[in-house]
Amino acid sequence: MTASSAIVIGAGISGLSAGIYARLNGYDVTVFESHSQPGGVAACWKRGEYLFDGGIHFLPPADPNLDIYDLYLELGLEYLPTVPMNQYCRFTDIEHRTSVDITDNLDDLQMRLLARFPEDTSVIYEILSPARSMSESDTTNFGFDKPSELMGIRDKVSEIWQMRGFMRFMFGKYALSAEDFSQRISNPVLRDIVKMMFLPEVPIWFISMILGQVASGQIALLENGSISLVSRLVDRLTQLGGKISYRSEVKEILIESDRAVGIRLEDESQHRADYIIPAMDMHSIFFSLLGGKYVSDNLAYRFAKWDLCRPILIINYGVAMEFSDEPWLNIWKLDSPIRIGTEDVSYLMTRIFNYGNSFAPSGKTVIQVELETDWDYWYNLHEFDMDTYQSEKERIASEVADFHNQFYEGFKDAIEVTDVSTPFTMWRYTKNYRGAYMGWLPASDLLMTRFKKKIPGLANCFLAGQWAMGMGGVLPAIYSGRQAIQLVCSSDGRPFQTIQ
Repeated sequence: MTASSAIVIGAGISGLSAGIYARLNGYDVTVFESHSQPGGVAACWKRGEYLFDGGIHFLPPADPNLDIYDLYLELGLEYLPTVPMNQYCRFTDIEHRTSVDITDNLDDLQMRLLARFPEDTSVIYEILSPARSMSESDTTNFGFDKPSELMGIRDKVSEIWQMRGFMRFMFGKYALSAEDFSQRISNPVLRDIVKMMFLPEVPIWFISMILGQVASGQIALLENGSISLVSRLVDRLTQLGGKISYRSEVKEILIESDRAVGIRLEDESQHRADYIIPAMDMHSIFFSLLGGKYVSDNLAYRFAKWDLCRPILIINYGVAMEFSDEPWLNIWKLDSPIRIGTEDVSYLMTRIFNYGNSFAPSGKTVIQVELETDWDYWYNLHEFDMDTYQSEKERIASEVADFHNQFYEGFKDAIEVTDVSTPFTMWRYTKNYRGAYMGWLPASDLLMTRFKKKIPGLANCFLAGQWAMGMGGVLPAIYSGRQAIQLVCSSDGRPFQTIQ
């Protein structure tokens, strides 16, 4: 008899994607979500009249000329409102009293960088040359069309062809991490720009790709925030007949004869299905839902040796001021670091939500500041010293506000709402292990790794989520859900369908 039902665990982007593709292929599907709303890491929340967005930073626009558009059609995202990203960021070094705008005009950017950093002419060309080449190609498709378990020789050749716009830049010096590559740069300001433009661990080709995507309009900002994308996915799922069960925390994946057959919730109720798709962090899947029974040597090695994406402290301010002339992202190199626990934080990422009308009323703005921090520090404070946990949140938010007040006169007095999310907050709402919001750190040797979605020794259970991919982000999360259902269809002897 043909299997007909699937359970998805988690209503984040990957879980909603898995649910949509399950319905497109004829499966009865229910997505079980522990919280009262969908989205997972792509979360938005209201504080008074302000909408705070802790999720998606940017993504490819719904442009019919991009390869990714077919995926958007499948998911109901074809009319998703986005805003062109004309400037990636402004980098400001306080000590050296200098700012550099990273804009979408590569010729202008090159001219300004050469004039400002003449001692690093050769390195500037090395970064911008592949950026120009990538801006002339469609780099929105990373070859995630199929899971590695279903890829044959022809698929691998097709993947290389899809990635031809940047494949040649993925080796040699371009495979160096941004931090390692930046050591070749003489000027300390340019060195920090290159190192901190995304994450220090990503390969330098990834930085060139971002510059190329900005120049060609292949990445954009969500005009109405993460909630707009999540709502579209929920609408698509429910219109197709899929169901979401909120406030339904999964306690256990039920196993019979090494075959996943259902789930047990915290209220002890059981729900059975032919296939189980856990779309969540991998540590929770293997060490909680599966009780540590299917931890392969390969997986144990990952958790022992691979670095996790470092957790962040997120401070949201609702400010009664306009910032219409500011870029959406400011990266600050501080001259006086902020002390958090035993660490000194020298960089701030300030997002200014001045590109849409959904975040704040007219004349007001949401300002969001991110600081990398330590998981153990915040976990221990929350568990053993709640008074200090709260006072530390207040202290850091006040110091960060004082810093911004130097550059935006009246900033601190104009703050109407302050909201601080710690790594513990991230874990509490998403269960991402140690607050690692994107899973594994996207280092050069892992960024293009193809992870298997099948669990060795366990049938009818396929992985989805950022942790099941070589990199985090919106598109890998979406593709992970798609790939999980491709494996379901393959196991069930059905052709995989993307239309109903």
